[in-house]
Amino acid sequence: MLLRTGKEAVCICDGEIPCSLDFLLGSGDLHCEIPDGTDFVISVDVASPGQLGIYAPLADRFDAMIDHHATGEPFAPCFLDGGAAAAAELVYQVYDALRRAGDIPEMPDVCRLLYAGLVDDTGNLKYSNVTPETFRYAAYARTNATRKQFVLAKTLGKLFAATRNWGYNEQNILIHGTRKFYTKPRF
Repeated sequence: MLLRTGKEAVCICDGEIPCSLDFLLGSGDLHCEIPDGTDFVISVDVASPGQLGIYAPLADRFDAMIDHHATGEPFAPCFLDGGAAAAAELVYQVYDALRRAGDIPEMPDVCRLLYAGLVDDTGNLKYSNVTPETFRYAAYARTNATRKQFVLAKTLGKLFAATRNWGYNEQNILIHGTRKFYTKPRF
């Protein structure tokens, strides 16, 4: 989302991305250190410096944190909502506010990442802290899919449960092309 607003941004992580989520990042998109000359550092889904892993000694370099854990040790000014089921809900709120203000366009690629964040952080939307709002965010994020993703879900999805569980169908998916949307979702 930051890249789409003309900002330079990198993603850093202490450790490996789980193989179930490695499709989300392209090669070279994940960095192991905060680049020199970085102006602003944001942590997402980290409740305290101890959860920064190898970056804990750099906690004072963080300018902001986005988190959904009601308990923790804030180490930077934070956008915190202990009632949110996932940090992706808070990132979605930022995305939605920017989109509604006209500062950014619809971004299906960002929605795909938000959906993965919602599903992963809520145990496939099964944890007890999942709210109707969580489902609303997930429904919006899931409906932004390419024609290729829809075809994969409708073909391979009949064979593989993980794909079938994405839940795509003609009534709940927004298929987009390069210049227009081909369908409108009905919720």
